[in-house]
Amino acid sequence: ITAAQEQIVKLQEMAITKPVAAAGMVNENPDQDEWISRLPRAEQQRLSEAQSRSEVLNQDWSMPIDARTSLEETRALILEKAKEAIPEATAKMINGQPVIVAAGFDSSGQPIFPDRRESPVTEDAKYVQTETDPGAAETAFDISGHFILKGGVAYTNDHYFEVRRKQEGVYTEQGTVDLRSNSYAIHLRGRTGSVVVRLRDQTNNILGEASFSLASLASQKAGAVQGPALVLIPTRDLPGTIASANGRNDKTSLAQIEGSALSGSAKLSIAKNGEFDFEHLQKGSFTIVQAKAKKHLRTISLLAAGENSNVSIFPVSMIRSLRQIVSEQRKMSLDNPDLPIIWGRVTAAGKSLAGVQVDIESAGGIEPVYFNQFMIPDANLKTTSENGLYAFIGAPEGLHALVARRGEAYFAHQNVVTERGAVSVGNLSSSTETEQSIFRVYDAFTGEAVPATISHQGVEEQIEIDRSGTARILLSRQHRMSLAQVAVQDPYISASYQSDDADGFAHFPLIRGDWLNLVRTTLRMDDNPGSGTVIGFVPDENFTADAIDPNGHTRIIYFDLQGRPLPDNHGVAGGGFIIFGLTPGVREITVFGDTSELVSTRVIPADPGSLNVLLFRSE
Repeated sequence: ITAAQEQIVKLQEMAITKPVAAAGMVNENPDQDEWISRLPRAEQQRLSEAQSRSEVLNQDWSMPIDARTSLEETRALILEKAKEAIPEATAKMINGQPVIVAAGFDSSGQPIFPDRRESPVTEDAKYVQTETDPGAAETAFDISGHFILKGGVAYTNDHYFEVRRKQEGVYTEQGTVDLRSNSYAIHLRGRTGSVVVRLRDQTNNILGEASFSLASLASQKAGAVQGPALVLIPTRDLPGTIASANGRNDKTSLAQIEGSALSGSAKLSIAKNGEFDFEHLQKGSFTIVQAKAKKHLRTISLLAAGENSNVSIFPVSMIRSLRQIVSEQRKMSLDNPDLPIIWGRVTAAGKSLAGVQVDIESAGGIEPVYFNQFMIPDANLKTTSENGLYAFIGAPEGLHALVARRGEAYFAHQNVVTERGAVSVGNLSSSTETEQSIFRVYDAFTGEAVPATISHQGVEEQIEIDRSGTARILLSRQHRMSLAQVAVQDPYISASYQSDDADGFAHFPLIRGDWLNLVRTTLRMDDNPGSGTVIGFVPDENFTADAIDPNGHTRIIYFDLQGRPLPDNHGVAGGGFIIFGLTPGVREITVFGDTSELVSTRVIPADPGSLNVLLFRSE
């Protein structure tokens, strides 16, 4: 809902009606009794509930208060149910004022329009249409293809399929599935993002899923486009297999095997063959998984939810030999069993790669160990051999950034968590599949685009964002946590952010220093420069947040869509939270969604005086 020239607008009562598919406009004179009676009972109930909320639009707005504040409050009230009640975006002029009903709101608080060309165009919308979605200016096109079910995925009359385009974390256009031919089809007006096909049950749980990036179809002309064949496989929250690094995975090697997730706070259920799956974890999460077995050291891995992972555990004898050999080669003592070890392999398209140099960007001066064809540490090697293996001995405890280069060129990066007496796995891989990711920088509460300078792990040079607040960056498309430092000018605060390179976008909501100071002052928070602060945004559902920090004295404050502190110890959709007083070190931040009943997690370096800004989206 927009107000022209910041004036007070008396909102008119508007009945939510079935949109006309061809024009995308609200029918002014619908025959409600006729078409409502044809809807399924559940849809009739949903529509009835939506229309009853028109009371919100009948409020008396004549009182002399700030227009933007009042409109934002109204939007916060209708936000949660607007997505359910209105499947398509519509726009209409009422009494000379634009009244917009959208399919939802993005992370910056702006309405989402599947068809931007028929919507009232703001400056931001123009930029999105012409710059970030080149396909929007082209003729609309249709994608169709076939799919199959594998891995035990099956459906009954109680299940349903959905086909959607996902763009910058928001689901827009909707397609159809033909079960007679096992085919999907969707009509699109843009070529950014991805198409997702899912099978859900009655409780909305995702049973099977497949997707493909629209970037792979960018070279095809408008019209009817043949999409790829998709394989819907079971969706599991955090699946994987634990195996011994020596290749012997018999009962002896896997004896007394144990594991944990969420930085050791949740136990993994592990089968005798080493397979595990940690449930109720939101896709897109990153969590610290630890594993150990008899005669094996504890292993630490930073894993992505929704991805099948192979976790290696390392025999004590194997690591002892590594320390002894390298100590002799370097003429220094590395025999201390408490020294952290980083162990990994460099691969390209799944195959080990030679000729790659690996460095720890966050801990300079520690030399890598490379292994020859006999799997023996070789002091003469300055890059990986054909097995792609490398190791570091004695990295400090904490979160470390690894970078791999071939010659002078960037190849890949990875983040690892190190602890005393443990081996941290840091596999580095590069994918041949790349995609232009959309980077957005904006005010966290107004959505206004802001210029900034971004240092991102996946990009060699600094990224300069102009006043449009948007840039397109070519990244390797793979599930990998990437850290970014965003430098801005007053009144905003420079902060640390993170994203998943497989998402195809990264949003950076900026925090004003005066707002954060006001919150501190209002709540009488002590300023502790030795602790870290986290600010998180949760746009999709009500929630609770927490920090896994057993040694800290954290305090969690929740705020609403406008940044006003909430009196309850509970977050609301569109708002967020602040965690003050994080003890320095590696910390895992968790968000539990009221609707999804899933846990979302992020792993951060809580350095003294640091500010980490996180964005949590529901799938």
